Amino acid sequence: MNRKTLLVGALLAALPTAALAEGFSWNATLASDYIYRGIDQNDDQPALQLGLDYGFANGFYVGAWGSNVDFGDSTDIEIDTYVGWSGALVTSPVKRTLRK
Repeated sequence: MNRKTLLVGALLAALPTAALAEGFSWNATLASDYIYRGIDQNDDQPALQLGLDYGFANGFYVGAWGSNVDFGDSTDIEIDTYVGWSGALVTSPVKRTLRK
């Protein structure tokens, strides 16, 4: 990784994580190494990792996350995309009553 990439990563990491617009959120990480399940993903080099998410009012969300990688071949970047839903499956009809 070159110095320019490290500088950009450091500047992004220094910014507060904040919503870009209603429903959007992002994150940035500059890590000393990227290890996943005990396997080094970038040959003991620093990793710049960025993520962007959008959440909808109905609980669904979509996003993407990426990091630089070095497996000793032509692969230089990992990008993961995801879709999900966050919410209650059912509302509880049980009411609690306190009696004296």
